[in-house]
Amino acid sequence: MRLKSFKAACIVVSCTAIISCNNRVGAAPAQQEIELTTAAQNYIKTFLSNEGKSNYPITAMTLTMSCNATVSGTATAGTMGVNNPNPVPLNALFRIGSITKSFVSVIILNLADEGKLSLDDTIGKYFPQYPEWSNITVRQMLNMTSGLQDDDGILGQLPISAFDSYIDPVTQILNPLSTMNLLFPSGNGWSYSNPDYILLALLVEQITGQPFETSLTKYITGPNKLNLTNTFFVRNLPSQTVNPNLVVNNLCFDCFNHQPEVDWTNKTLSFDFGAGNILSTSQDISKYVYGLFTPGVLLSNKEFQQLTTWYSLQNGQQVNGPTATASTVFGLGVSAIYLSNNHQFLYQFTGVEPGYYVFSYAVDPDTNHAVSFAINGYPANVAYLNIFIGNVLDSLGTICQQ
Repeated sequence: MRLKSFKAACIVVSCTAIISCNNRVGAAPAQQEIELTTAAQNYIKTFLSNEGKSNYPITAMTLTMSCNATVSGTATAGTMGVNNPNPVPLNALFRIGSITKSFVSVIILNLADEGKLSLDDTIGKYFPQYPEWSNITVRQMLNMTSGLQDDDGILGQLPISAFDSYIDPVTQILNPLSTMNLLFPSGNGWSYSNPDYILLALLVEQITGQPFETSLTKYITGPNKLNLTNTFFVRNLPSQTVNPNLVVNNLCFDCFNHQPEVDWTNKTLSFDFGAGNILSTSQDISKYVYGLFTPGVLLSNKEFQQLTTWYSLQNGQQVNGPTATASTVFGLGVSAIYLSNNHQFLYQFTGVEPGYYVFSYAVDPDTNHAVSFAINGYPANVAYLNIFIGNVLDSLGTICQQ
């Protein structure tokens, strides 16, 4: 399928001050914002020229480049979908995929800080209906050393029509999963598992006695926290929650073994409850990651240390951080990568949802620079994502220190 031509649109953005950060001596913030926006537009053009010609059409992209929590620039480009010629607005919504997991982690850690639960509590304390998982701890679900299998196999058995309406994450995912063996004894391995975070989101509701959205507003998105006005927790169909004209659409190829290509724009997000069911913009995610990785904003110093305790993807054991030979490590819903000699430690996470939505962020804790971007397709060369992130961060180093 041929790609539609791209019409770039960009806008200078100055984020509302959420966190106190020390600006580097140099160019005035207004001038930096202009340069950041221009750079973001140019990087989008480069990305699309390199990766927009894959077999999976990429028609839309957004990129936010930030010197700190208050100085950033955003550009968007393309059209709202393969069959939607409207240009991508600044507030276009993308599925952020597994970045949702860190939102759940922040809430769990706050509840722990308040003494309402312990990270060493077991599933058996809260979900006795799953005796096979009774000894798995909250911490092991957060860092994915629980041994729970992922749910792709279960979802792949559902007819494609099932995704047009609500999929119950308890009766249709957790209950069938509970009959399957653990991949390894809990705490003795590492494996990516969406059901870990379905359980954790349900735990939030059980502990608080309120819908998950209430805790999300209280601890992260509300006006008393980061005021993320374009971030939405979707329980079922996006069109039931937000303006469907703002949701960037795309086709899904071979999603959960279903062929041929399917328009996934308004398919349910219910099966990803707590694991990948948030919609947001690159600007909101940029604000969010500054709050996430600045101790004292969303998390106390103590809980931030818990968040960034790293575990090996090879054996699930605690490690100091990423290295050139083990380039990715996992914390409590977040990850860190070793990218290159210039960026040996980055907070980085990429979320992928059906429809090949890709949403990624990276934060360099040494410089406080950050990048957040989203595309509505899958790149031809996944390795290019890290090259792209490294190039953008190098550019931030030049612009932000002028």
